[in-house]
Amino acid sequence: MSAGEAHEDMVTYLSVLLCRLLAWLPLAAGALYARMVIKMYRTDGPRCRPGFRLRDPARSAQHLAVWLGVKALEGLLGIARALLSMVVEASAEVGEWLMRRSPAMLEDIRSRFLGWKALGPMPTLPSGRAPAEHKS
Repeated sequence: MSAGEAHEDMVTYLSVLLCRLLAWLPLAAGALYARMVIKMYRTDGPRCRPGFRLRDPARSAQHLAVWLGVKALEGLLGIARALLSMVVEASAEVGEWLMRRSPAMLEDIRSRFLGWKALGPMPTLPSGRAPAEHKS
């Protein structure tokens, strides 16, 4: 192997390495941006304000981009809260429906889905009475 071929191989290896590193660059930039958004959200909260200074346009553009990320995060968290609220309410309705079922049906549900057939009597309500039977 001559010196020229070794140099070409080294350039090839370096170019492959550089291409692979450049492939990770968007991921690293996204992680850095997400960290900046979360940090600003935790320190300033959802009511942070964008600031713009003519003397420092690059930092102002960065601050504006992070502010937009905070607003997007605030919107996503609002949607998540609404969805979680619906899931909690639906779960409560299912629990109420289950408590209105007849004791025989509750025992069947417990034994079929939960494997609780040998656990003893039906649970009682906090008032000390058994759940009311469902009329359908």
